[in-house]
Amino acid sequence: MKIINNLNKNIILFDGKCKLCDFSVNFLLDRDDKDIFRFCTIQSDVGKEILKYHKLPENDISTVVLIENDKAYTKSTAALQSINKIKRPWKYISYLLIIPQFIRDPIYDVIAKNRYHMFGQNTKCRIMTDDIKHKFIDKI
Repeated sequence: MKIINNLNKNIILFDGKCKLCDFSVNFLLDRDDKDIFRFCTIQSDVGKEILKYHKLPENDISTVVLIENDKAYTKSTAALQSINKIKRPWKYISYLLIIPQFIRDPIYDVIAKNRYHMFGQNTKCRIMTDDIKHKFIDKI
């Protein structure tokens, strides 16, 4: 995991085919003023390597994963911890972390299970301009 350990950034693994995930990544990209995030699709070889390193299922694309300080967060915790890193007013959404995970994650699971039906699948992604290309570790 040489590439990951040297980044010193929060890494977000996401489903590269999901429009909701794409929206979320773009939302964070546009608000990453402190350059703290790096992104990687779960389906990529790098994504699978990160999952394996953190002992997470390599074929589970139903969750977002946040790697922070070599610790992996999944599902609602990953999403809310990621939002907690950006500016107000958005970071206030992370206050939902006070709701126990056993309540949050089943709601997350319902959305994740139906995300393609509800939001669709990507046929195109954000254009990789030079100012953001370095933020995608599976594109380096």
